[in-house]
Amino acid sequence: MTPEQIRALALAQKQARAEAPDQAPLTASSPPAPKPDPSAWTCGPVFKPRTVTGRDNDVITVKDLPPGPVMVELAVKGGGYTGLWRLDDSNAKGRPLVNTTEKDFRGRVIASVPEHGRLRLRLEVSDSWQVRILPLAEARRLAEDRLENWGPDVLLHTRGTADVTFHFKGSSNFIVHLYRLAGHTDPATLPSPGRAVVNEIGARRETLPLPEGPLLVYLSVADGPWDARLKDVQPHSSCQDADGPAKLPDPRGALGWLRRARR
Repeated sequence: MTPEQIRALALAQKQARAEAPDQAPLTASSPPAPKPDPSAWTCGPVFKPRTVTGRDNDVITVKDLPPGPVMVELAVKGGGYTGLWRLDDSNAKGRPLVNTTEKDFRGRVIASVPEHGRLRLRLEVSDSWQVRILPLAEARRLAEDRLENWGPDVLLHTRGTADVTFHFKGSSNFIVHLYRLAGHTDPATLPSPGRAVVNEIGARRETLPLPEGPLLVYLSVADGPWDARLKDVQPHSSCQDADGPAKLPDPRGALGWLRRARR
């Protein structure tokens, strides 16, 4: 749920309590609260996106971010080499987030903000560039409609079991990892993705079975155009009871997650 939806829901609950002051409190015999709707589920810290622009090689510092995993969106004008790394507290470079010679590179990758809230990045390019730091909640959603894009990306699957079909049209590596977020309650970390579910070179079509969401589908390397769509999508188990009707979101769960994410 977005902050605006949460505020609107809180206001509606306050008005309902004012209109029914004599309503009996919940007791042990009250029915259990419904489970959260996975389509309204988000992950990682919530914050206003930040944008930095520049030219040529640079060190980028973004301060006052909540700790945890974020998306780094990079767009570069022109050709030549493009490299992007996260710097640790000793200014040492970690594994490359971007390592390509593609012209006019653009894409989204995942980085982790440390506890002190300063994300530092080393960027090597030979032209103008733009970097945006975004919450994972703004990841694009997978659906039955074809999603088309270029470059690495972070996709969110919130529905039941399904198959996802990728059509990669580039000539270099195509690498995909899955982060299973169901049951993961720490907004400052991501679960281990394990081995890549796709690690191929060149244009190809690939269909993968996906477990029930929420799930991050991370195209960590995809230097070229691609499209993706879901098929054979099944109902999410937390949206149905034994008889099948859909359940409503639990506002208390969403508010609790938002409080933890903003700490």
